[in-house]
Amino acid sequence: MSQKPTVGNEVELRTNSSVLTPKKLYLYVLRNTTTEEKFKIKAYFNNDIKYTFIRMDSVDEKATTTPYIYRAELDFIIDNQARLFYNHPNGLLPIQYYRLRLSRKLFNMDSTYRDYNDEKDRYINNSHSTTHYFLFDVDFAKNLVDSPPGKNLFLKK
Repeated sequence: MSQKPTVGNEVELRTNSSVLTPKKLYLYVLRNTTTEEKFKIKAYFNNDIKYTFIRMDSVDEKATTTPYIYRAELDFIIDNQARLFYNHPNGLLPIQYYRLRLSRKLFNMDSTYRDYNDEKDRYINNSHSTTHYFLFDVDFAKNLVDSPPGKNLFLKK
């Protein structure tokens, strides 16, 4: 007997001998940037499920360039074998990997964005015991004409 899950705080559903539980996870990226630089960082799961990072307060508000923490809040379903699923209207989609993308609006263009991809396939490991994932190896690739705004603090080239 299979039931369609609904996400809630303490909801548990049984489907084919698996216990399905809503699971909230968080991804963090630390990026050194100015207050004026505006861009979006998104995580794309299985190439089509996207979550947008929000920019938190700066580490040092008086500096012209300062580290900002970007956080994405993810809502998934986890089973008793630590497999993650996305609750899609058509059913549960297994989560395999994700990639990051930084996008910024082009100057004087309202709807055109330039994308900078982090080409690394990323996986969520230990999802039963870990809730917060800090990504220190993010490397948004340069385009032919420019570089992504801001800098990763921990990446050495």
